Amino acid sequence: MKFIKMIIKSIFVLCVIFACSSSPKDELLTDLSCEPDKVIKNITGTLYYDNAFKLWSVSNPIPGTHDSVEIYKIVEMPNMKFPLEEGKQVSISGFCYLIPYRILFDKGLEYPAGIEIYYIKVTDLK
Repeated sequence: MKFIKMIIKSIFVLCVIFACSSSPKDELLTDLSCEPDKVIKNITGTLYYDNAFKLWSVSNPIPGTHDSVEIYKIVEMPNMKFPLEEGKQVSISGFCYLIPYRILFDKGLEYPAGIEIYYIKVTDLK
């Protein structure tokens, strides 16, 4: 009986770990309740619509580098009256979840080295 309980607990732990791992948009975390990979505050970038992900995104060149960029795919945003306009400079804050390169490759997307792509649960956008 103890052995069965131990197996059930192990399966439960594996399910929790799997549920909190990053995944592509079509298999995206449903509530974004897992621990974020990082939290950003007032990062300036350019707003654009990404057709491959079907999401609004913000591209942020990393200061002090020549070719490094962080891209934030907006998956959750509070109810705010903010006009989403292609090419607009914005300041964004929120909880970020890194999208692993293997998922990008599985979707047939290739990004050059130096680019990190995150899903973001926005807390502020201006």
